[in-house]
Amino acid sequence: MHHPIKPKKPDMGLNRENAESLMKLFGRYSNISYVLASHEHLYYNPQTGDTSPPPSRTDPSTQPPFYLVSGGAGGPLEGTPKNGGFHHYLVFQINGGHVQPRLVKLP
Repeated sequence: MHHPIKPKKPDMGLNRENAESLMKLFGRYSNISYVLASHEHLYYNPQTGDTSPPPSRTDPSTQPPFYLVSGGAGGPLEGTPKNGGFHHYLVFQINGGHVQPRLVKLP
């Protein structure tokens, strides 16, 4: 996605009605592990409210998907490295129903 469902800054995300509709839709599917968005030029983990690496997951799951903001791949960064303003990318290793994401910070 481009605009995050769960952004760091509220004015950077989808409007509330669309975000709630999509969360409800995605929550119906036990095999949606992660929902990635960018728009904000930083890394943000809404589950923890900080820059914690994304957790692993095994699907199918009764839990809703994890939402992540990963917008630090090349544009001008927002904020300081402590607040998510660092260049990075995510790697997802999949083994059957187990998904192991890895946050890679670039120098």
